[in-house]
Amino acid sequence: MTQVDTNSGTGGASASPVPPGSVPSSRSDRAAEFLSRWGVLAAVILTIAAFSALRPEIFPTINNARSILSLSAPLLVATLGLTVVLVMQDFDLSFASQVGLTGAVAIVLMHSYGWPWPLATLVALILGVGCGLFNGLLVARLGFPSFISTLALGTLYLGVEFQITGQKTIFDDSDGSIADGYRQLAQSRPFWSIPMSVWVALTIALLLWILLEKTELGRYLYAIGGNREASTLSGLAVTRIRIMGFAIASLAFAIAGILLTAQSAASSPNRGAPLLLPAFAAAFIGSSVRRQGQFNITGTVVGVLFLQIVATGLTMLQLATSVVLMVQAGILLGAIGLSLIGNRAR
Repeated sequence: MTQVDTNSGTGGASASPVPPGSVPSSRSDRAAEFLSRWGVLAAVILTIAAFSALRPEIFPTINNARSILSLSAPLLVATLGLTVVLVMQDFDLSFASQVGLTGAVAIVLMHSYGWPWPLATLVALILGVGCGLFNGLLVARLGFPSFISTLALGTLYLGVEFQITGQKTIFDDSDGSIADGYRQLAQSRPFWSIPMSVWVALTIALLLWILLEKTELGRYLYAIGGNREASTLSGLAVTRIRIMGFAIASLAFAIAGILLTAQSAASSPNRGAPLLLPAFAAAFIGSSVRRQGQFNITGTVVGVLFLQIVATGLTMLQLATSVVLMVQAGILLGAIGLSLIGNRAR
């Protein structure tokens, strides 16, 4: 008669003893994976709850929600473009200068040369695509390191902006030089009293989500970011695709510049500079949403809204600028930490 091992509970060979500490380790891995996947969303909910409790009369209101969405729109569009570049595992540190340059060009053409706003806007968009193609040619075809070369190009674009604006703030001095149609790109409220800039930003988010998630080009961009050498060996036109990625991103940067200047009906020197750190922070925060360590459009939207919620709440609490800057830096470090936790969990 076959002897059954009553300790194993399987009717066969006895199970191997469970090493001490293996269960806690498994639990810690599950906790790390949960934190990396849902930590940012939990932080968003907790942040909203905290500010709502601290400022119940003004924070949890429809008007404040509209304000957050409106303020987020230019940053969201710029960060969406940056996400496309980061998906390829490249950098574009010139994007803030591109935002400032394209917005300034549109304003100067209307204010100083009397161009109609649709034509001025079109020229700004074409200029943005041109900047992206130039960046892509240097990085993808000539092999310049994206980090250093786009940093240098950002200085170049900033110099061009200063040259055409005289390093002055250009605004509508009651002569109607900044057309109402241009202002309405950001300020009109067609649906549910939500500004047009928000609808523009959401449309771009949807289009880029479709591009990255549902098209061959999007899969190629992710493949290039995952392993550039393997993508080349598999027959992908890596150079051309990377150039296209930079051009698509720069088109988004130009739209962000147009929305920024349309909101204020003015162009100020280096207008895009304040977007530099928040955009990278939002993109890295987004890489911890849904896909651990991988940049994606859905996560970028969440990251931008999270940063704007925090900025709005801190402003309502009337905290010092130094505190706001430290909180923003802490958020970026936390996002990177969540991404690392997710990678280790996998």
